[in-house]
Amino acid sequence: MLATNGTIWVDDEPAKLTKNERQRAYEQKTKSAANIKYKQANTISVGLRFFKNTENELIEHILAQPNKNGYIKELIRQDMAKKQG
Repeated sequence: MLATNGTIWVDDEPAKLTKNERQRAYEQKTKSAANIKYKQANTISVGLRFFKNTENELIEHILAQPNKNGYIKELIRQDMAKKQG
């Protein structure tokens, strides 16, 4: 198990790691932290919820799209262009 400080524990004892294993664990930890920081600074996330009983046709349609994110973005772009004239 990997602790929050990067220490790997096996059977309630800190595991003896080789230099390469420690380096890999450190790289994973810092890469993850860098990814989180980048995402927080440069992206937003928007959730979408469908009701199974009343919106089944919408659910089937969105699930049939191979790129759901791209599909929704394209619909937004089309709506924006339509509203601009």
